[in-house]
Amino acid sequence: MAKRLRCPNCTRNIVGHEPNGCVLEALMSVLRDRGDHTERKLRSIWANVDADRLWNALGPIVDDLGEGVFTS
Repeated sequence: MAKRLRCPNCTRNIVGHEPNGCVLEALMSVLRDRGDHTERKLRSIWANVDADRLWNALGPIVDDLGEGVFTS
């Protein structure tokens, strides 16, 4: 039996993962929409994300958003 791949951010199954506020799912949707990777590659990328490292990188962007840096 194949191992079920789980989202490292919210622990839901990657296959059939519905939008639920999971930031990693949203980012993976952007990658999917770009069309640069096969579905198999996307699932591999997703399953192997270090969620703590991702959030450490996203933290400053979220801070800037809260401070209005992206406001036009």
